[in-house]
Amino acid sequence: MPDRQCPNRLLNGAAVIAAVLFLWVAAPPRADAHRIRAALTTMVWQADTGPVAEAGPDTGAAPGSAAVDASPDRHGRFEITHRLHIHDAQFALNRVTGDPSASILDVEGQARLLLHLDAQFSMTVQDDAPMETPLATTLIGAEVDGDYLFLYRESVPAPLPAALTVRDNTLRDVFPGQVNQVNVTVDGQTHSMMFLRDGTVRTARLRSDLPG
Repeated sequence: MPDRQCPNRLLNGAAVIAAVLFLWVAAPPRADAHRIRAALTTMVWQADTGPVAEAGPDTGAAPGSAAVDASPDRHGRFEITHRLHIHDAQFALNRVTGDPSASILDVEGQARLLLHLDAQFSMTVQDDAPMETPLATTLIGAEVDGDYLFLYRESVPAPLPAALTVRDNTLRDVFPGQVNQVNVTVDGQTHSMMFLRDGTVRTARLRSDLPG
């Protein structure tokens, strides 16, 4: 059993508590002081509906029902969303542009940050041949929602690739400890890739007919 506290110890304890409360009020800790700096990118494959034919005996579907083309040649696109914490995005924008007045809340600021991220995030696709080709994308827009900045883009229409290779160095030039994650979803199946250091390259197999 612990011994009874003496008056001096009680006074010392009260003094410590008072000092902590004073420091808390004078300089409250930042809410993001211990937050892990991280970015999340989601890539969701959206297949084009294309023409729908009536099912027959060769389709494997019941006669009279709709037959959907599920061949690898069916075209579609990736809907890509980059999510950054608003504080990280603002700090990075001011750092990489050298402009303390630049605001991530402005369209111009968002565009300037996106141009910087283009050099840090790249994707290549592999089809029937082992050679990889860059995945072309177009910018859709950006928005701020709560504590996060969302950047939207999509890939140009193309057949579903056999494999997707990603290099993600997002904001690692500003925050060396930055953790990046990319989730690629095709037909309800998600492939997660983590990037913990510069130069990391990850590949997700999206079709079973990848050579080798």
